[in-house]
Amino acid sequence: MKYEEITQLSKTELQTRLTEAQSSYYATKDEVLSGKEGNYRKLRALKRDIARMQTALKAQIESE
Repeated sequence: MKYEEITQLSKTELQTRLTEAQSSYYATKDEVLSGKEGNYRKLRALKRDIARMQTALKAQIESE
């Protein structure tokens, strides 16, 4: 997800998507560690998306 798309989301929607992304990250990480998933790039992309969402959420909170 791009940062511009993330900033258009409401605070509650952003929080739910962040929670979903975090659970997806940990599930994918478990698959990679167990050998079921061999795509390490997916983890990197998820981590970056999570960081973007956290940054946008923090900016929304500070602007209130």
